[in-house]
Amino acid sequence: MNLAIEMSANHIFYTELFKLRDLFYKYGRFDDANAKLDEISKYIAIYVYQILYSTHSDRNLKDILAFYKRDSSFNLIGRLKAIFAEVAVSGIFSNDAGISIFGDEPTLNIDNTDSQFACSLIELAIASVDSVLQEQRSGASFDLLNESFGHFVRDNFRNHIEDAQYMTPTEVVDLMVNMALHDLAKENPNLNLDNFIVCDPCCGVGSFLSAFYRQYRENSIVERQSLVYWDKIKLREWCA
Repeated sequence: MNLAIEMSANHIFYTELFKLRDLFYKYGRFDDANAKLDEISKYIAIYVYQILYSTHSDRNLKDILAFYKRDSSFNLIGRLKAIFAEVAVSGIFSNDAGISIFGDEPTLNIDNTDSQFACSLIELAIASVDSVLQEQRSGASFDLLNESFGHFVRDNFRNHIEDAQYMTPTEVVDLMVNMALHDLAKENPNLNLDNFIVCDPCCGVGSFLSAFYRQYRENSIVERQSLVYWDKIKLREWCA
């Protein structure tokens, strides 16, 4: 695929995602940035699922949107929530254990009275994904979606300290912890300490510390650990 075309599609998708983010800020009812990101993902998930699997008019976002614009009394929020409830538990949005990536009780968190806001969300979600699909038909990889979304998350969420702490995927955490344990065993084959201290002063919610603690205790005879971490403005120590 032509690199210029791919970059153009990437830019369009990024721009539409930024509009979604801006819309949430104007909406003002989602205080937590992670909640905004989750909600954006849900609308995109509905549309992606529709493109891949659904041909029913009652589940087609474009048809639903057109119907609402003709009849503003139509229960747009209720219909969207019903569709998402089905989509969220489908195979493509479930993990290996069959659990939805959107949680045990997945739902859209928009208020039932905010149909106009939902209408704007749908339009932007459709525009963002359509820009990528248009280039995919020209031979582009759908990884373009992941690429653009990754840039969007980094630029608009990860640069906020309080938000970034929640965004290290479990797969990344486990990989890094496994590498650390491997190196530790290789460099210190006869390690046998009465007290073992792990320090992560920038740990956020402690994803790496808790994973390290769990795996080390499962594979070590060391009976006592100290986990040292930075919580807001105080240095704390937790011993196990």
